Amino acid sequence: MNFETICVSPEDELNFSAAVRALQEGEVVGMPTETVYGLGANALDPEAVKKIYEAKGRPSDNPLIVHVASFEMIDPLVSEITPVAKILMEAFMPGPITIIMKKSHLIPDIVSAGLDTVGIRFPIHPIAQKLIDMCGLPIAAPSANLSGSPSPTKAEHVMKDMHGRIPYVVDGGECQVGLESTVVDATGDWPVVLRPGAITIEDMEQVLEASGMSNPKKVVSSEDSSSGQSQDGSTSAILEGAAAGADPLNTPISQNFSVAEDETPRAPGMKYRHYAPSCPVKIIGDKTGDDFDNYYVYYKQEIMEALLAENTPIGLFVGEEIAENLKILFANKNEEIIYYIYGDSEDVEAASHHLFDGLRTLDEIHVKMIIAPAFPEKGLGIAYMNRLFKAASESDAPVAQKSTRKIMFVCSGNTCRSPMAEAICRSIFRSTGPHHMIDHPETEANLEVTSAGTFAEKGVEFTKYTVDLAGYEYEEDLSGRTSQVVTDELISDQDLVLCMTADHSRYLRFKYPDMGDRIFSLQEIIDHFTIPNLSGEVTDPYGFEYLVYMDTAKQLDTIIREILPEILKSWGME
Repeated sequence: MNFETICVSPEDELNFSAAVRALQEGEVVGMPTETVYGLGANALDPEAVKKIYEAKGRPSDNPLIVHVASFEMIDPLVSEITPVAKILMEAFMPGPITIIMKKSHLIPDIVSAGLDTVGIRFPIHPIAQKLIDMCGLPIAAPSANLSGSPSPTKAEHVMKDMHGRIPYVVDGGECQVGLESTVVDATGDWPVVLRPGAITIEDMEQVLEASGMSNPKKVVSSEDSSSGQSQDGSTSAILEGAAAGADPLNTPISQNFSVAEDETPRAPGMKYRHYAPSCPVKIIGDKTGDDFDNYYVYYKQEIMEALLAENTPIGLFVGEEIAENLKILFANKNEEIIYYIYGDSEDVEAASHHLFDGLRTLDEIHVKMIIAPAFPEKGLGIAYMNRLFKAASESDAPVAQKSTRKIMFVCSGNTCRSPMAEAICRSIFRSTGPHHMIDHPETEANLEVTSAGTFAEKGVEFTKYTVDLAGYEYEEDLSGRTSQVVTDELISDQDLVLCMTADHSRYLRFKYPDMGDRIFSLQEIIDHFTIPNLSGEVTDPYGFEYLVYMDTAKQLDTIIREILPEILKSWGME
């Protein structure tokens, strides 16, 4: 590899044609797409593909994505197009999505990393389409950066990384999306997202639902699904009925963004260090957006620590409003604080579009550390946080903790035990405060507590004894409060779900598998923190006298006083 790399304008017909010929002759060419720039070679030529790995310094067990310029080019490359794949192709191609399908004999093992599948992408970028169409070949193309560094979103990024390694870089301007394509495995009856991107899970669920598709692996008993409860009323019976049922239930598309060390990844970005600049990256804030108001304080704290430690210049990937205030506060520190302003502070689309350019720009200035904000992990925020966490993964810099956390207590009907637990937990947190963030002592730590029932009838008032006990013993006013059932929206908003019994926790983990790591019974959370000599059993007082309610409250009080400090500590609070 010893080329005098030429950056080609699309209007330069002579050199553009030369870049096409280079691809046809087995060379590697930098090419624009709407997501990031790619490093393209003939996907059907193992020797040409080998040059991609050599140019990137990329492990050969990381599969490559094959780019096409028409739907007609796809058929010879795959052995099967499943109904799910067909729906996704029709809805999102051309566009920023890669669909994994069973490969045909034409795809060399070096492209698929020895797997029996291949990722197919039909970019919408007109210059990418023109290059592939003129070449007349499917193009295998990973991102056009040295492996492990931030992906390139401008031709100048590619020139910096690949100068002398490849003969041509076609300049298509700045990439419109700025993050790599969504990668979805569509080889089965239901898709699995392997890498998040601009095409979100919600986008795919919408088109699949509109096409009448549902997840065949998640079923409920047709007899039980109408009421949500079995004849004997137990959650164990419901789980057994669900396992034996026959009616499909629409459930969220699943995600799998990583693989084991000895496993071959099915998509790029799942295994090795990716997207990381040479300096440490530190993430501030939380993944829910609850504490955006504190982001200015977080940035200020990081700047002050860097100045005191003489660890400057420090780079800020930051929103415009916060940057303006910081520039006023640190007006005499212009050489020690470098700002990359991505747009409005709460605009995840702008942050995603500029993330890789921001990381590269700040890194090239040789800042000692980059500070970047977290965004809620929903929609495009999932892709943004996926790339940002990978950028920070090789750094010793800690991730700043969120300052507000949410706990939900769950029983069956949400009229006795769970409302009592809610009141007791809130009272204990209040009486043992004020609380603050361990890494940011100036930031107050907050806890929001609620309750719900697995089979609650909506709108039933909490029992009189529950309301009286909460008011008299814990100074918590539950008067006028009514029951609510656990819903998708309610549970997805929680950081921790604590259930009265193991039956409740098993049922919720079955119903909400993506929330499984946040759902515990009281006994399970006690065991999780290895708290000795403490039982998680709580008496159900429904239908009994006030003294039984008192006993239940004492049981809950004892449990919550023991587990709450451990929970707070795990969240970086004290």
